[in-house]
Amino acid sequence: MRWTHGAVGAACVGAGLLLGVPQEASAQSYRRQSAAFCTPITSTYQSVRSDAGALGNGSASVMRLACPILDDGVLPKAQILSTLVDVYDGASAAVVDVRACVSFWSGVGGACGPAASSSSGGVGMATLSPSPGVWSTYPSDYGYLVINLPAFTSGTASSVHGYELYP
Repeated sequence: MRWTHGAVGAACVGAGLLLGVPQEASAQSYRRQSAAFCTPITSTYQSVRSDAGALGNGSASVMRLACPILDDGVLPKAQILSTLVDVYDGASAAVVDVRACVSFWSGVGGACGPAASSSSGGVGMATLSPSPGVWSTYPSDYGYLVINLPAFTSGTASSVHGYELYP
């Protein structure tokens, strides 16, 4: 029996349908991204601490990270209703804060929503939930998260582990 590309392709598609192999992400799906997507904004790379993909601040000054939002037909940023950012707050007197932002496509500048912050007196893991409203307000512009990590003083550096986006 001779198999052609068409017959093999049809057999694979049929098997995928029978086995329930997912085709495209559904409207109910969410997006989970590692902190490895983020870009540290710092004057020296020695300030960046890495621990299995988490990005931390080993500097004596605040470090800012810019984390992209993948904006596509599967999950357009204007449809994101909830954002969760997993961080480690290593500072007992400062906060980790995060906000949703856009960079304008047609000119210089951008806009950001309100910040979500960890506790100024607490140390440990926290999940922050910044408002994603700026992404639906500016649907044609480039979306990202801005995360500010407090300066490293002692103990464990403050870090970002990843973020989740929900429709």
